[in-house]
Amino acid sequence: LFELNGGAWTEVESFKAALPGAGDRFGTSVAWLDDDRFAVGAHVERSGIPGARADDSLSQSGAVYVFERQGGAWSASQVLNAPVLRPGPEGAQSFGRSMSAAGGRLLVGAVGDAGTSAGPLGDPLVVGGNAGVGAAYVFEEGLGGWACTAYLKASNPEASDSFGEVALGERFALIGAELEDSGSLDPADNSSTFAGAAYVFDLGPSDAVSEEICAAQPNSTGFPATLTASGSTDPLANDLVLSVRRLPPAQNGIFATSLGVFTFRPPGSAGDLCIADFATLGRYSFDVLNSGPAGVVIFEPDLANTPQSSFIGGVSVLAGETRYWQFWFRDGPSSNFSTAVRVAFD
Repeated sequence: LFELNGGAWTEVESFKAALPGAGDRFGTSVAWLDDDRFAVGAHVERSGIPGARADDSLSQSGAVYVFERQGGAWSASQVLNAPVLRPGPEGAQSFGRSMSAAGGRLLVGAVGDAGTSAGPLGDPLVVGGNAGVGAAYVFEEGLGGWACTAYLKASNPEASDSFGEVALGERFALIGAELEDSGSLDPADNSSTFAGAAYVFDLGPSDAVSEEICAAQPNSTGFPATLTASGSTDPLANDLVLSVRRLPPAQNGIFATSLGVFTFRPPGSAGDLCIADFATLGRYSFDVLNSGPAGVVIFEPDLANTPQSSFIGGVSVLAGETRYWQFWFRDGPSSNFSTAVRVAFD
């Protein structure tokens, strides 16, 4: 770590993984998260069990180490792995080979990932022939620390494309695939070996204005669905965006909102409704949303027409008001809820 003092750069501290291993390549990639936190990639680290630093059972799975400064002292605060650690030859994901951070998000590339489909998990188990397809993982911070909220794949994923060199802006992600073979923009074209390609993804606004007030239960993806609100807290601007990630793919759901909190588990649900203030609870019943193949829902509520209990036609969100949102969704034969958030309006 270098610091600029009086026009000169001076090394002030150096860092190592908690359990450094030969060949881990700690320091392959680095990214500042904010003034007091940064992340370091070790794309050849061999953990076969997430968080088990002494485990070396999976060659080149990769890891990312988050460091945090508290009271002037730096320490490791979290270690990130790919949510799915694949067995056998397809386990060499090279997670952490590249990284980029912006707008409260961390984007981690895994050029060796073998999955061929998008979604919260992609292909949980892959057998034969797909090594080096590549992937990128979006991490966002919640109550439990940094968690994966999206799994990004090329629209034409193929073995050995090495998709996963990443750059992140406030809203968009740019991901390169240096060994992609197309000679044109036709995704079926493989006429030019190792020509390379780059892909742009719209991740939605990242300027979070919400505070998470309750956790969610894991759904069929193995992870809880996470809700964030971004945009303006001026109700007259009517510019709020609700984003839910880590949903099961291709499932329908609706948002609910209220002016208070109370936890209630509906019959048949695997999760809790945390905003069950039944005197003000309203449901966006006419805005049924589908999570699509990526397991993501993005919704812009009309703050001038907010559903609330028995009010017909909805009510307007007022300045000085605090309102709560949560997303309910189908999950196979059951249902579940996302995390719940609070937004304080100016």
